[in-house]
Amino acid sequence: MTAYRIAVIDGPESGREVPIGEVVSIGRQADNDLALADPAVSRKHARIIRRSVGLMIEDLGSAHGTSVNGERIKSRELKPGDIIGIGPVSLRVMSDEEDARTDSTDVVMVQSTQAHSQVSMPPSRKSPHKDPSAQATRLEALLQLGLTLQGEREIGKLLQKIARIILDTLDADRCAIFLRGNTKPELVFSRAGIETADSLPFSRTLLSRAMESGEALVTADAGRDQRLAGASLAAGTIRSAMVAPLWGRERVVGAAVVENRGRAGAFDAADLRLLIVLANLAGTAVENTRLIEEVRRETEERASLSRFFSPTVSDEVRRGGLAQGLRGERRLLTVLFTDIRGFTALAETLPPDELLECLNRAFAANIQAIFRENGTIDKFTGDGVLAFFGAPIAQEDHAARAIKAARDILQSCRGLQTRSGRPIRFGIGIATGEATVGTIGSAMRMEYTVIGDVVNVAARLVGIAGPEEILVTAETARAAGVLESAERVGEKSVKGRAGEVQIYRIR
Repeated sequence: MTAYRIAVIDGPESGREVPIGEVVSIGRQADNDLALADPAVSRKHARIIRRSVGLMIEDLGSAHGTSVNGERIKSRELKPGDIIGIGPVSLRVMSDEEDARTDSTDVVMVQSTQAHSQVSMPPSRKSPHKDPSAQATRLEALLQLGLTLQGEREIGKLLQKIARIILDTLDADRCAIFLRGNTKPELVFSRAGIETADSLPFSRTLLSRAMESGEALVTADAGRDQRLAGASLAAGTIRSAMVAPLWGRERVVGAAVVENRGRAGAFDAADLRLLIVLANLAGTAVENTRLIEEVRRETEERASLSRFFSPTVSDEVRRGGLAQGLRGERRLLTVLFTDIRGFTALAETLPPDELLECLNRAFAANIQAIFRENGTIDKFTGDGVLAFFGAPIAQEDHAARAIKAARDILQSCRGLQTRSGRPIRFGIGIATGEATVGTIGSAMRMEYTVIGDVVNVAARLVGIAGPEEILVTAETARAAGVLESAERVGEKSVKGRAGEVQIYRIR
């Protein structure tokens, strides 16, 4: 028959073992089979009953409750290796069969956690290595964490604050913060300051249990514990360690690891519960800071994209659906050029402030008309605008959109004039054809632009367009369905292009 026993694994009575017979009573009263002199343990707290098929534990209506592997219970079956919480005291179920499988008698305390989990702060027991005022210090740490972390807007500074508060609160030499998706720590922090990521080797198994299963764990001697030891936990490297998941609102966003290299059994159940509370607060702060960073990044990105694209196109680009087009591709599209007629004379006679005011009012009308048709602004040419339609969003009616935008520009600029009453009138040239579109430049400055013969043709047309005149190629008029209604102007040669271009005037 299997021989079972119960072992105290933390607190002043750590190391004490009691064999499990038919019934083992547990409580603070001296006549219990396992008497625990802790004020948070009830006089008759719980009992373990041996049955033919195994063990069963029952809570006897205790004030601070009984748990198994971190879950509070009324009654539950037990198996070797289970961790029992009798109030703040932790016990481990052991057996001869378990001893035969491993030569390690070191233990691991386990506490299940979940998002927004409520973890009580047990009274801090006095011991040689803990300050008598530890409870006040811990409550102060929770207050400071809540006050200092929530307002931080940079993830790097936030992680340093988290690690510093954890070290100031627990009997630990170093703290590491891991973020989900990375097996290396984002930060390793000791009492001396920031250390390299490789300076704290830690079991991936331990991290996986924290991040994937939401378990918080404490090991009495991580260097010898056979259940958790891996290549990164060489004997004697880390004597005591704890890990707790960083919970966001609904999922684990990382894990906090603390270590004590000088002493086995440095952490107890109270330390683990404190780390869980600190990690929960820290996880929410990490998630909030990431959200702030994401909003800031999106705001900056939106502002950058709005220089070239309409709000509709900008949103599509930010969603990632147009990444290939931004890198560069050949497209059939329509190019639109606008130009202020008689601008040279205006520039020579107008004061600079009035000239800029007129240009800004004129360009505002251009941009609004182009963006209404989801066109893309390539650049401002001094006294005009270069825009195109059909990229980065493919538009079957890109030619018709360009003509509609051109008409709107002339309509909105009709009546636009200088302070002295001189009219500001545009000529517009439009051409349709294949071109290369994409981003060009360097990391210091990038532009989304169009390159090709169709740009040269549109530039040629705007050069010969009169005030309030829209000139288009035959390809544009045909694609827009206005070839029959447009007025044929004639043919013009374009520098660098064989053959002449058929030109139409849009009425």
